[in-house]
Amino acid sequence: MSQSEESGAAGTGGRKAELVCPTCGRTAPLDGDWAVTERDVDGRSEVAYECPECWTVLVAQPRFERSERPRPA
Repeated sequence: MSQSEESGAAGTGGRKAELVCPTCGRTAPLDGDWAVTERDVDGRSEVAYECPECWTVLVAQPRFERSERPRPA
């Protein structure tokens, strides 16, 4: 195993979670300066991560109310 594999992703300070914009190629950690917005889609609330340079939506996830969360069986 190489040194970079042992210490995490090379060049990211040990961080492994990064988003890459498929439109403009911008790369930043998940907790970086992506534009995070809440929006309504088809009557449901969702959270979207958007690129602050070209406004491409990278990730969109539904936002559940506490009572709507699935319960483990």
